Amino acid sequence: MTELLHPYWDFIDNSNEWINWIEDTIEKKHIKYYDYKNFDNNIQVIGSGDFGKVYRANWKSSHHYLTLKSFFKFDNFTLKEIINELKLQREVDFHENIIRFCGIMTGENQNDNSKKYLLVMEYADSGTLRNYLSERFENLTWNDKLNLAFQLAHAVLCLHDEGIVHRDLSDIYSIGILLWEISSGRPPFKNDPHDVCLAIRIVQGLREEPIPNTPKDYIEIYTENHFIITNELVGLLDNVYLEIKKHKILNYFNSCNVTLQEFYNWLLSNQEDSNLVVLLGIFNHLGIETEVDEQNVFKLYKKAADLGNTSGINSLGVCYQYGIGTICDKKKAVKLYQKAADLGNSTSICNLGYCYQYGIGTNMDKERAFITFQKAANLGNACGIYNLGHCYRYGIGIIKNYPKSVVLYQNAADLGDALAQYFLAMIYERGEEDIIDIDTYHIDLIYGRVTVKDIDIDKAIYWYEKCKNVLCKELNMLIIN
Repeated sequence: MTELLHPYWDFIDNSNEWINWIEDTIEKKHIKYYDYKNFDNNIQVIGSGDFGKVYRANWKSSHHYLTLKSFFKFDNFTLKEIINELKLQREVDFHENIIRFCGIMTGENQNDNSKKYLLVMEYADSGTLRNYLSERFENLTWNDKLNLAFQLAHAVLCLHDEGIVHRDLSDIYSIGILLWEISSGRPPFKNDPHDVCLAIRIVQGLREEPIPNTPKDYIEIYTENHFIITNELVGLLDNVYLEIKKHKILNYFNSCNVTLQEFYNWLLSNQEDSNLVVLLGIFNHLGIETEVDEQNVFKLYKKAADLGNTSGINSLGVCYQYGIGTICDKKKAVKLYQKAADLGNSTSICNLGYCYQYGIGTNMDKERAFITFQKAANLGNACGIYNLGHCYRYGIGIIKNYPKSVVLYQNAADLGDALAQYFLAMIYERGEEDIIDIDTYHIDLIYGRVTVKDIDIDKAIYWYEKCKNVLCKELNMLIIN
């Protein structure tokens, strides 16, 4: 089985070589092969994810079930994902709370009669944690809940010890939130739309209330972990930044006498300059005058990075952080951010601070995050200034200082940072006090229970208007009539 970790697998680019590697590994019996004919016909779909569907299958007319994991799109990228999954499973297969990898099954692709591969996994007969809680919660004692939390903690600790970051913890926001879900039996913010508005309110401090009779020590554990934002929330906020970036590009071309199609065609035929390579990557990333093509995005950013372009190095880091056109590798993303940061790229410095703040690809270090955001801010990076303001406002790596945070939000807003404009608008709407819950605030305002100073509705409207075109529709509803 040691051949499973052969170092050459990272460098195979041809899909035939990937297939040959899998076939060779099966032939040498390093991986168990399962014949499709040995499963009963009663195969049931039990789930679906980003890459494909998950089935439950009965093995050899017995009561022994296995899970079959299929893939929507079977290409070179998918083959890399299969190899990566095998590698990760090899690292953690010993742990009882992590679903085990059993082997591989092959079948025919109905579209082109080519061979397709399915992963055969251990079947968890109780389904997902969420299903388990919804079906059994009323009968669970606190000992049962603590046992679930204990299993979760040990599984995550095992992943972290092996340097693996779990990418798919359902649609929850953190380990802390998952612990809260175990205590409550329901998903967090169940009745709220999971949009950018909710994301921002959580960043501001919105929390679910502890369930009555929850042990005090348990509450302390999950509240300490509560602010670790995972992919769904981060993705929402990153989508906002992508829309902002696209909006700025479109506005720029609207002010020029050049059509986007004309410029894009010129860009395609002028790829000698590394800056133009990055720009073509951005167009492909944002879907400007072309369909979004993540694998091409990765190739273009890598080409620019290989030429020493700091924006290309930073963008390549983004690809590795979010799995854009390549396998997700957050540690590699941090290394690339550091490389570009050392070359003076302020955006990479800001991204590095973000990784330190949330423990993405590195250990969480809020003091280091503050220092890193400060470096980006000193270089005039609007995002760095905005994040530095957040550090002062919420005490991230530094003592809270609300007045200083407002000054920094103002500076970032003046430089065009839409999220800084949004926070500045909220501050002018509400005044000096740090009120977190928007709905509660408006109720208190109606009944005269708010005693804050320096509310400036005109400035609030001004900044809401500045940011509303590039933020989501939900934010527009906050503009005061």
